Amino acid sequence: MTETTTTDDNAEDLTKVREALKNANSEAASYRHKATELESQLTTATANAEKYKAGYLQTKLNAALKDHGATNPKIVKVLDTSKIDLDDAGELVGFDEQLTEAKTEFPELFDAKRSVASIDASDKPQSKKTQSSAERLVARFK
Repeated sequence: MTETTTTDDNAEDLTKVREALKNANSEAASYRHKATELESQLTTATANAEKYKAGYLQTKLNAALKDHGATNPKIVKVLDTSKIDLDDAGELVGFDEQLTEAKTEFPELFDAKRSVASIDASDKPQSKKTQSSAERLVARFK
């Protein structure tokens, strides 16, 4: 009779183990589904953050250049923006190095007094003086 009791106990234990395994599998499947969903949300959030970060970085660059006396807003094209980033506080990192390089290479873009004057040395015909109607009548009868 001990042998039958042991077999019944083993069968009961086996049923419990199978039930626990079934529950664990379904729980693991729900966690995998939730992990996949969270990964897609993270990817979307990261893409949005990068888009807004680029706009914010551009705004910060323009404001910083204006504060440092840049007279031409297109000077941003001279800077190597790949070396400029934002820290956790939203401040520019690497901007000072790029600014000193740009000021060294293109000082006329930062100082209005040093800006190059536009000189046009081409030959242009002189414009004729506009005559009033009385002057035209007098010229006609001469």
